[in-house]
Amino acid sequence: MKTILFIIITFFAIHNPAYCNAQQGSKTENPLAITITTSFDQPNESSKLSGSIDIFQTYSNSQITFNSSEVNFTNLDPTMKRKITIPSEISYLKINYSVDGKISSYYLNPTRIYRVEAGDVFECKFFKDSLLFYGPDAAKMNIQSKIFDVPNRAHLKKQLSQSDPAYFDTEISKYEDKFQEQIALLAHYKKELSEELYDYLYFQCLGLKHYRCVSLITVSRALGPNLGARAVDYYNQKLKHTIIRYSDAANEASYFTDFLFRKEKMEYELEFNKAGFNKTDANLLLDRISNGYKGLTREKLLITAMIDLPKSYNDADAYLEQRDSLTSKHSPYQEILEQIRLAFTPNTNAYDFSLLDSSGRSHRLNDFKGKVVLMDFWFTGCRGCAILNKMMTPVFDHFKNNKKVVFISVSIDSNREIWLKSLKEEVYTHTNSINLLSDKERQLIKYYNITSYPTLLLINSEGKLITKKPPFPTDEASRKDLIRLVEMGFQ
Repeated sequence: MKTILFIIITFFAIHNPAYCNAQQGSKTENPLAITITTSFDQPNESSKLSGSIDIFQTYSNSQITFNSSEVNFTNLDPTMKRKITIPSEISYLKINYSVDGKISSYYLNPTRIYRVEAGDVFECKFFKDSLLFYGPDAAKMNIQSKIFDVPNRAHLKKQLSQSDPAYFDTEISKYEDKFQEQIALLAHYKKELSEELYDYLYFQCLGLKHYRCVSLITVSRALGPNLGARAVDYYNQKLKHTIIRYSDAANEASYFTDFLFRKEKMEYELEFNKAGFNKTDANLLLDRISNGYKGLTREKLLITAMIDLPKSYNDADAYLEQRDSLTSKHSPYQEILEQIRLAFTPNTNAYDFSLLDSSGRSHRLNDFKGKVVLMDFWFTGCRGCAILNKMMTPVFDHFKNNKKVVFISVSIDSNREIWLKSLKEEVYTHTNSINLLSDKERQLIKYYNITSYPTLLLINSEGKLITKKPPFPTDEASRKDLIRLVEMGFQ
């Protein structure tokens, strides 16, 4: 018997404290909320079912986490009911589900981002490798599922070796075939979709096709100079000058705006030969984006850029200080940008975290007032995190007798036992670091929109942010820069 998980998700409209019974199925003027009920039909009593429903005000593959919420569920409570607030009338829903700790590729599919509206009423039926919707608003959810399924079906075209002269043409043609199949489905169901949902799905499909094309080039560049040179030549000759038309509705489609950003970033870095960490001149790329696009699509691209670029550009944060109006007055992205500005702006109060160490003792940022705090973020299995730990050794040694400097290492491991084992091995952390484990809600991680690892964060002796992007000590020059920044923190 297949594993079945029933989740009844009821979405209501905004503005009134009361909410209706899900079975009424009518759109109302009530506050937007979700009611979840779960029941199980397990293949055997020992099966462990778990998952989460993530809801976003806006979504990006760069993991914009502003104003998001999460509901977790397991089979430990078969009658669980929850109600959570939806951040906006139009929201985006992502579902994760696992059986005995294993998540099937169906739920790992990153394209499966559902657009939902205030007032929607539907029931989800979860199988291990499929998902079905029932209820008043089920049709549009099932249509989205069908369209999301297309890119992940096996392709009939033969897989060519990367050395084959036709490799890039063949791969690109696969993406085009999948896109045309999705568009055919959209045309078939057009009468059943609102104009807004149709536009969202169209730009998601178009964005995914081009996102895969750009990803093919960037991945190929990383696989060696010969393949990389061929990839760049192919892009310049056949892809670079493709005209991409869009309406302002395109800003909702995460794959479309993520494609545009990756395209602009790749072309900029190819033109100016930018590579690695500790890069500069992010303002030139940000100005290209700002001047090259318009409307809400421009604003979504700038927000995506402001979350992504500080990971590798030392001067990306400064752009927010130099530009006063990156969004229009009543933009839905204005609050997100202000949150980014607050989290990134130097000399603002750093987030006052409260996290536990290996002995269960709580540590807060305020505990370290009067000391400069250099934080690093990592997880078990992160190669770059292990490399950074080695690179940091001379920095640790430089400050080993300085009681005004504290090194705090924060792991995002979800399994405490794995984290404790990693601490003993000292692959990712230093002996003299204070080792803390992120809370389950990852509030600190979300506040600073940390989406790649390792990440460094520097806070001065007054508890104010120095920078969210101190230089990685990759060589002697950058090591001296990092040490100088730390020393500036208690001046």
